[in-house]
Amino acid sequence: MSVLAEPHAEAQAGASAPVGVVDIGSNSVRLVVFEGGCRAPLSYYNEKAICALGRDISTTGRLDGQSVGETLTLLRRFRILADQMGVRELHAVATAAVREASNGREFVRAAEQAIGGRVQILSGSEEARLAALGVLSGMPRADGVVGDLGGGSLELVDVANGCAGEGETAPIGTLRLSDRAARPSEARALVDEAFAAMTLPERARGRTLYLVGGTWRAIARIDMDQRDYPLHIIDHYSLSPGDALRIVQVMRNLSPASLRAMPSVSAARVATIPYGALVLERLIAVGEPGRVVFSAHGLREGIVYSMLSPAVAAEDPLLASARAIARHDARSIEHGSELADWTETLFAGAADAETERERRLREAACLLGDIAWRAHPDYRGRRSIDTVVYGNLADVDHAGRAFLALASYFCHANRVRDPAAQALVRLIDEPAVRRARVLGSAIRLAQALTGAMEGILPRCTLDCSGSDVVVTIPADLADLAGGALDRRLASLARLMEREGRVEITS
Repeated sequence: MSVLAEPHAEAQAGASAPVGVVDIGSNSVRLVVFEGGCRAPLSYYNEKAICALGRDISTTGRLDGQSVGETLTLLRRFRILADQMGVRELHAVATAAVREASNGREFVRAAEQAIGGRVQILSGSEEARLAALGVLSGMPRADGVVGDLGGGSLELVDVANGCAGEGETAPIGTLRLSDRAARPSEARALVDEAFAAMTLPERARGRTLYLVGGTWRAIARIDMDQRDYPLHIIDHYSLSPGDALRIVQVMRNLSPASLRAMPSVSAARVATIPYGALVLERLIAVGEPGRVVFSAHGLREGIVYSMLSPAVAAEDPLLASARAIARHDARSIEHGSELADWTETLFAGAADAETERERRLREAACLLGDIAWRAHPDYRGRRSIDTVVYGNLADVDHAGRAFLALASYFCHANRVRDPAAQALVRLIDEPAVRRARVLGSAIRLAQALTGAMEGILPRCTLDCSGSDVVVTIPADLADLAGGALDRRLASLARLMEREGRVEITS
């Protein structure tokens, strides 16, 4: 049986009030409002401003006066917006610049008045732990070292077996480095000195280095543009250490004018990208990771994840997020769950036997198989791709996302004609494309049997374990045979290089 049980009541009801997080960083200040009580929450609202609180802190020891005023004004705005959105819990945290500045406590008192609640100054280890929890919320199988680069500091923490270990912090954030060194080349000694005092970089050796932070995400976007990469999604974007070194070595030597000319680079990141590239270059050189993976989740998501009940936190994030999309877009979410059970024998042959990863993808694809029914029939394939590729799916790498999008596409199309589908084929190998075709055809067959509604599939079976593809139907539903059902069964059987037949059982 599949593991597609309905989620914990807290998430299923969707009744939890939105949760707000205000992140007062050394460079940026951000408000994110999330769904409450969900394993893979959507963000209702996300607003960021570059206030550069940590500007000049290395030389003055104080938070920049102009930046303080801008931040307090922004916090008052955030308070009004949070109230308007029904946020009952607004969690405000401050990081490196505030905890280290001589006027940090003074700023916090003013910030608490502006936001109308407590502002917690995070220690370096707390900041590292929450960033790691954010990565684990979207990649619960993460195994390696999380690096969170901000304006004031770099946090590192070991992650394995769904848990975050002890963290380390170093004062080599992008703003701090730019204050102390006019050019990235002049900051290398500062970075190397910081890494020499840390133990965690070497814990990345041969493992995965997970990257968090706006500057590193900006570097990922640049690399995507240069590669003409088909998915502009930061989460799970993966590079070999060699490819990562190639891009950061270019980035740390580019002039501000060259960076401004790049369409994917925001003006606010022009000054920080070369320093962020330097830190990543030295971290890879010292840590020698086996893989570099970018995460879209960090401290803010870690705060929300830490608040979940154990039952909700234990849910599979991919299936939880697929279920949330289906609940909104499919005709029957129960049908998707039934479909996951019904297709268990689809890849039952020894050559096709599913891995655990493939099983999860098949079950998620079953939930997503009916998400485009509202679109015009000629555009349902493309609608499926857009919904899956850009949807809020958690804990799925880019190859897995491409597989899910193509499986949904093949529910509506027999050939890879759409340019978006052609681009996705580049991300997976031919056996995976074939599995997506077969699964999409099986979902289409099931819809001909059920009208995409629940109740019928548990009374029927799909058996692909033998030399034929056999659909059995109980006698009282015998009139469902024929027509579209026969045509779609024949199509599935051809894909599997077998014969198809319908059997009526008494």
